[in-house]
Amino acid sequence: MQYRIENLVSFEKPLYTVPETANMLSLSRTTIYELIKEGKITAVYPTSKARIPATSIISFVKKQEEDARLDSQSMGYRS
Repeated sequence: MQYRIENLVSFEKPLYTVPETANMLSLSRTTIYELIKEGKITAVYPTSKARIPATSIISFVKKQEEDARLDSQSMGYRS
């Protein structure tokens, strides 16, 4: 059975702080800042502090899932 992240995650607001995003993804704030710097997560700056759009979080998770699926297929595992 396949699940879609859009169906599993209910976002309460359009933008999240770095600590909120880190908590959602079970990552450190430092890792979130690194992902922003690498362009893997998009940040906007409506104030002096970064905010992460919910759509960017969804895109990041989808990309991670796709990469994991491709890795498992290349190693001969079935998903």
